[in-house]
Amino acid sequence: MNAPRLMRLSMFVAVLLTLGIGTGGCQSTMASRVVEQSQSGSSIELRVGQELQVKLRYTAGTGYVWEASDNDGQVLQQVGTPRNVPDDPGVIGGTGTQVDTFRAAGTGTVELKMVYRRPWETDVAPAKTFQVSVSVK
Repeated sequence: MNAPRLMRLSMFVAVLLTLGIGTGGCQSTMASRVVEQSQSGSSIELRVGQELQVKLRYTAGTGYVWEASDNDGQVLQQVGTPRNVPDDPGVIGGTGTQVDTFRAAGTGTVELKMVYRRPWETDVAPAKTFQVSVSVK
């Protein structure tokens, strides 16, 4: 094999390894699933390692936040902290979307429940709830 051809081949192999192709790295390239408020009550399927983004509406300045409840982390684990995306960043007390990310950690089925409440009002029913059944294969 001549030197230029050997160099091209080694560069090709290096690119494949960097992308994780053939090394089990394809799990990280699975597309995230996205669910929104209108999909509450639905069922979704994920694969181990796949991420789920939950996008729920909020109003800033009210004290209300969306929180995950009753999740032991065996099947679905929350990744990082929620991210708030305001509709209009220049408006104080405006509306937006809270984005929570979860990763499918193990096989099984779990009910992912999110509640919209003020964290200090522990004896008050949530203003809103969101729930999806998540099955991880």
